[in-house]
Amino acid sequence: MEDFPIDPALFEVTGPVWLLEHKVEGKGVEYAGGRTSKARYLFVFTDHHLAEKYLEEAGSLGFVPRLIPSKSAYASLLEQVQSGYDRVAYDPQSGRGIRISFAIQEVIKDARRGSGQAEQ
Repeated sequence: MEDFPIDPALFEVTGPVWLLEHKVEGKGVEYAGGRTSKARYLFVFTDHHLAEKYLEEAGSLGFVPRLIPSKSAYASLLEQVQSGYDRVAYDPQSGRGIRISFAIQEVIKDARRGSGQAEQ
């Protein structure tokens, strides 16, 4: 998984996003992600179809798409899970690596700013 240079000032998620979640009895919820020697990635999809396509290609049993409807809800969820991830990877494709990712703290700041909320 490698990052390609993307200017965060030019990349903005304008609509709802989807995460892939799996409810684990006695543990709560797990989210789909990946890991390299340098970072832990949370997978986020900008379109429901892309989330479904990933599930089909990756064969991620037990995972289902979860809609995150607003920037404030997105920022809150990222704050809750940020201890487990370093970066947010947008629209990953199974077997093709990660093309777009940003530091999770920066995504939280941008989502808070975009929702009109102050950083927490």
